[in-house]
Amino acid sequence: MAKSYTIDGKNFALTAKSAGKYIYSLAVDGVERLAVGRVRCGKFTELGALGEKFRVHREEANFLCGIDTSCVLPFGCEYEIKRTLECGDGALDFSTDVAALHFGRVGDLALEELFFPGDGTSASLLLLGESVPKKFSPAEQGELYCGKQYPLCLRVDFFDGASVEYQTGFDVWRHDAASAMTGVSAEFSLVRDEKGLHLFRQVLRYDEGVESEKRPWRFNTLISWQTASEKPFPPRVDAQTIDGCPLSGAWRRELRRRIRRTQGDFLLGGISAALCDEPSHLERAGRGALLHSPMQEYLASYRWANRELRKSGGVFTLDARENHTLLGEVLSRPPRELLQEREASL
Repeated sequence: MAKSYTIDGKNFALTAKSAGKYIYSLAVDGVERLAVGRVRCGKFTELGALGEKFRVHREEANFLCGIDTSCVLPFGCEYEIKRTLECGDGALDFSTDVAALHFGRVGDLALEELFFPGDGTSASLLLLGESVPKKFSPAEQGELYCGKQYPLCLRVDFFDGASVEYQTGFDVWRHDAASAMTGVSAEFSLVRDEKGLHLFRQVLRYDEGVESEKRPWRFNTLISWQTASEKPFPPRVDAQTIDGCPLSGAWRRELRRRIRRTQGDFLLGGISAALCDEPSHLERAGRGALLHSPMQEYLASYRWANRELRKSGGVFTLDARENHTLLGEVLSRPPRELLQEREASL
């Protein structure tokens, strides 16, 4: 039996479904703002998949809720698709795993469509390799962008002041894998029609006669949101900075050392969304340059540090004035508890 599960927060509701065109739907201020579609393996779409797992796990402190799902496409060699999601106040991240069963190969792969419904939206699209985002007004229709450069970040601002942002997770090198492979291309497009904005992501497309690698794939995705009524949080302590890439072991150890010695609030400064390509930060020394983003690590650190500081009545926030992302703005405010959960059969 198909299942549906909704996580309610202060100003949002996230619904996950085991069947249907969209696996996740995000409402902010009672209005649907984002729907996350399903993957396509070659000519087979996940819409025809058979559900296997739909498991919910909630953090005891009531600040996070996770949903794990898996399904199998019963076509071709058969494909297994797994997702792990963690949702909290203002942000969620999820990973999508795609594997070919019975010694098959994944081949051509399109990630989930990201659909932002409604009109009156403006958009800001930052592409890999560029420092200035492309901006699109509500009046611009049709194909706004189409190319092989990966969309690192897409922010959509709605007419009522609400905003939703998509970012790649830490694994930028995977999203851009086609650029380093012979006989493989990628295509990404942003399209506006009468229903809203659509971001399409064809991450792998093999040339005729080129055999795909026999390997599974995993992709991490970040989504953040806020409403027009969100207020800045006035810091109560001076900011502290930690040198280095947040994905490095040294950075993580230093943050944990400082948090464990803190009584009260902690404000982390020096926050940047700049990419790094040092493979040793990913425990893959000698693999050559591997582009990765710090934002998923900032989110994970924010969640861990707030759990620790909550014991002494403190909060962990980021001084994200130089970060220039919506996720950075979300992490500059203390997290709020989730409200309730709703489960239903489809």
